[in-house]
This record gives sequence, C-alpha cells and structure tokens, in this order.
Amino acid sequence: MKILVTGAAGFIGSNLAEKLARRGEDIVGLDNFNDYYDQSKKRDNEQRLASYPNFRMIEADIRDRERMPSLFERKGFDTVDHLAAMAGVHNAIRQPDLYVEVDLNGTQHLMDGARLIDWRELWQYRDLFYFLVWRDIKTRYAQSALGHYPAGVQHGGVYNCFR
Repeated sequence: MKILVTGAAGFIGSNLAEKLARRGEDIVGLDNFNDYYDQSKKRDNEQRLASYPNFRMIEADIRDRERMPSLFERKGFDTVDHLAAMAGVHNAIRQPDLYVEVDLNGTQHLMDGARLIDWRELWQYRDLFYFLVWRDIKTRYAQSALGHYPAGVQHGGVYNCFR
C-alpha cells in the first residue's frame, strides 16, 4: 500500500512513518520543516527514515494549493495519514489566521488532491479541530486563556474519511 504521511518529520509523524516502513508499506513523507520545533530534530528524523528503502521525503507545504493535487496525481496514494498541523492550541489565539491557513485550508488542499485519484481513506489527527468548532466563541476563548478545556478537547481526535 502506498501511504502519504504528512508532518512526517515531526515526532509523531516520523514514528508513524517508521512503523509503517518497517511493516513494508511504501511511504512518502511530506513536511515543510517549519521552525516551530527545533529543525535539527526534524532533520534527524528525516535521516532515520531515509535508511528505509521504501521511504521518500518530500519537502513541501500543504498550503501549496497548486502542488498538492499534482502530488496526488503523480504518486497515486492509497491512504493519507494527515499529521501536518501548526502545533499548540494556545498559539492559535495569537496567530489565528496562520492556524486556519495551515490546519484547515491545508487540509482542504490535501482533500482536493485526494479527490483526483482513486484513494481509499484519509486519516486526520487533530486537537485544534475541536477547538475551532467549539460552539460558543466567548467560552472557547475564555477557557483557552485560562488553560481549561472541556472534556475531550485536550486529547484531540482522530477522523477517518472514506471515499
């Protein structure tokens, strides 16, 4: 199976990609290597993954609306494990436009690309998703500022979208 793992240079993404590569899956990692976390750690993760012959890293940004569809057309993925995101819910309050652009619009660009091919599934892992769709904006910002979240919010979520 050919699997795209977004956020593949991060801690969770690199561990998932490695587990899948060990299992014999054909893995394409995608990461923009932003500087939110120490880039040397991300490069170390990339080097570790490069030791697997069935792994290839692509340095690209899910916000690139033109590139995502062509990536799907060229690679023909069966599954997408979508882990790329801006980290830290608290920072979303300080830079909401950036988080919307990366976490929501970037995800839409992936989904647009996936629609062009015969894909099987897209797994999306998110904590920010709950935060952004919480019904009461005043409550959401007040809770976030205090560091308190409703049950389940801080634990994130997993969504599987089947074709």
